[in-house]
Amino acid sequence: MDVLPSRPDEFEAWRTAPHDVPSPDPRFEIRRAVPEDFPRIYETVDAAFGTRRPPSLFDWMYLRNPSGLARFWIMTERSSGQVVRSVGGFPWPIRRGTQVLRGTMGADSATHPDWQRQGLARMMRPPTQIEWDRSVVSIGGPNRSSRAFVKNTAGSEEALLGRLRAGVLPLDEKRLLARAGLSPRMTAVFSPALRTLSSVASVFGNRNGSSVDTQEVHRFDTRFDPVTIRYMQTPFYWCPHNATFLNWRYLDHPTEPYFAFAVIERDEPLAYAVARIDEEEASIVEFVADPSARAVQRALLRSVLERARATGSGWLRFEASPRFPHWGFFTLAGFLPVPSPNYVDLYAMEAPPEARDFRNWQLVPGDRDYR
Repeated sequence: MDVLPSRPDEFEAWRTAPHDVPSPDPRFEIRRAVPEDFPRIYETVDAAFGTRRPPSLFDWMYLRNPSGLARFWIMTERSSGQVVRSVGGFPWPIRRGTQVLRGTMGADSATHPDWQRQGLARMMRPPTQIEWDRSVVSIGGPNRSSRAFVKNTAGSEEALLGRLRAGVLPLDEKRLLARAGLSPRMTAVFSPALRTLSSVASVFGNRNGSSVDTQEVHRFDTRFDPVTIRYMQTPFYWCPHNATFLNWRYLDHPTEPYFAFAVIERDEPLAYAVARIDEEEASIVEFVADPSARAVQRALLRSVLERARATGSGWLRFEASPRFPHWGFFTLAGFLPVPSPNYVDLYAMEAPPEARDFRNWQLVPGDRDYR
């Protein structure tokens, strides 16, 4: 029996749901996107954000997401067929306790630069609020302009939940301070304190007689699902990352280097962690363990630190919602609190008021549409 099943892909039900709201401007057509439209959405998103992401990265998120195909509304210019604006997101595993919700990760809402500041964003809002979408619970990571838009237009169904909590552990204090933009003089002032924290982390990550070992995980399987339920499920809102999701989100990522580690006893996983590690920065993105099992926590952290130092990372970062259960451990391990640039917003037409309280959400770095 699958203890943490994925919600079936509802793309066809969404695509064929009634929609009879015409475009308020005859120059444009507003409709749901089908996979054949996705390459034109990619072009609009890249143009809007000034990026040039590889098609494999878009395809990974839009087409290969195990929760289903991307669901986007697009506004096209009738005369040229150009996608001038896209609004939507990706099916996402979200639950309230054990209740499986119709979850979405809102992302890639963009207006082509040639059509910006012409009111297209407001023009698209009413047609996208159709009956099918009333039960959707959508979270997202808004940038600065999107946060301002939410604040200015939000009704009872939309809210800016809050800012993620973040911490950073220095591995090379000079590189970390240089990244922060400190002058050589200020770097000399702060380096000794950060070096001390790095030493604390080294002690915390040492075996110190512990018999707990970890193994590198190259593929997750369903043995990990009970561990996820045991240590990540909350009575309120959380995102259940089953083995299929973990493989897709991290180990199958087309551009980012992720590594996974697990504590396994008698062929049964007890805990696991996933980290993105490169030559500049390492980031813990999953840390799933008994919050009271210090030896297990330390073993997972030790594995991440060893790989990060071997790779040459300058620091180790973690961020999550405030209710994440391992913040106390990370503080003891020497993580410094730092402001996170990342926020979370919510769009939910029928969710109860408790959904708009960020204290009722448990989210990890993997609960976003980038990296």
